[in-house]
Amino acid sequence: MSEISDLLKEAEILMQEVCSSMLTEFGKIHAGKVSPDILSNVKVLYYDNMCSINQVAVVNVLDARTLSIRPFEESMLKNIEAAIRKENGEFAIQGDGHTLKVILPQLTEERRKELTKDVRNIAEKNRVRVRNVRKEIKDRFKDLKKNGVSEDEIKKADECLQRHTDKYIKIIDDGTSKKEKDLMTL
Repeated sequence: MSEISDLLKEAEILMQEVCSSMLTEFGKIHAGKVSPDILSNVKVLYYDNMCSINQVAVVNVLDARTLSIRPFEESMLKNIEAAIRKENGEFAIQGDGHTLKVILPQLTEERRKELTKDVRNIAEKNRVRVRNVRKEIKDRFKDLKKNGVSEDEIKKADECLQRHTDKYIKIIDDGTSKKEKDLMTL
C-alpha cells in the first residue's frame, strides 16, 4: 500500500510542476500590461557566463507598458539591449547611458487573437503532459498488480489518480480562461 501512496504523491507532484510551468509560460505572454517576467528568457553575456537579466540588473515596472532596467554595471547596457532585441524585436528600447526603458507595443485585436491561440496551444500541451503523467503512473500500477497487489487496491488507486488528473486539468482550464480574458480585455 505504501508503494501506491508513493506513486500517487509522485503523480501529484509531477502534475503540480506541469501547472506551475504552464503559469510561468503564461506570464511571459503580455496582455498590454508589462511584467518583468516577459524578460525571463533573455540571457546576457556577463564575464563569459550567460545570466538572466535580473542577475545583472534591477528591473522595475514604470507604467502599464514600460520597464526600466538599471544594470549593476553600466558597461552591461549594450549587452542587455542587444540581448533584448535578439529575444524580442517588437519592443522599443530607449537608453540614457544609465538605464534602459523597454516599451511594449500596443496590442492590436489581431495580435490579441494570435496570443489567445498561443495560450490555447500551451494549455493543450500541458493537458497532454498531465495525461502522460497519469498514463505513466497507471503503467506502474499494473506492475504492482503483477507483483501481488490486490485488484481492489489498484482500482482505488486508479480512481484517486483520476481525481488528481481531473483537478489539474481543471487548474489548466481555469488558468487558460483567465489568461484569455486578460488578453481580450482592452
